[in-house]
Amino acid sequence: EMGFAGIAVGAAMAGLRPICEFMTFNFSMQAIDQVINSAAKTHYMSAGLVPVPIVFRGPNGASAGVAAQHSQCFAAWYAHCPGLKVVSPWNAEDAKGLLKAAIRDNNPVVFLENELLYGVPFELSEEAQSKDFVVPIGKAKIERQGSQITLIMEGPAFNYLDSPVVRVTGADVPMPYAKILEDNCVPQVKDIILAVKKTLNFL
Repeated sequence: EMGFAGIAVGAAMAGLRPICEFMTFNFSMQAIDQVINSAAKTHYMSAGLVPVPIVFRGPNGASAGVAAQHSQCFAAWYAHCPGLKVVSPWNAEDAKGLLKAAIRDNNPVVFLENELLYGVPFELSEEAQSKDFVVPIGKAKIERQGSQITLIMEGPAFNYLDSPVVRVTGADVPMPYAKILEDNCVPQVKDIILAVKKTLNFL
């Protein structure tokens, strides 16, 4: 990982637009110096003279039956590293549009894929089937209009909340191998409903 990530970062500095694939982002820890110190910081430290247009991609987060060392989520970790852009598609349209945007971006982009969605079929709109289709990085996307509850919000609206924020997250343990324990480690529908009910009790 350290070797091929270093080669890819060097290729980006030389003017190419490489895509560096990790078999799983858990293994990106072996290449952390290349990702954080070389890719993320070089453009800034060179006063803008050396851009590093590279995409680091691969599966991230919970998977099926691969236990603790292959199931960690690094989204927040990489998102807190200045110089990196982090995206995580959830459907085929996002995957296509964001990957094209990531490749075209002049900054290093960490492209986190959900391994549980590999092989899951998604419908593609006519717009998404166009060769010109791109999903812009950094722009919010409304998946579905609703009238009952907003599950995610940020920014100035925070000061207008009627009750405290409730986070729905995985269990604070290493991912177990046993299926029943694995299922209970990742948020389920019941956990979302419970969080909503907890929030509504404050209204």
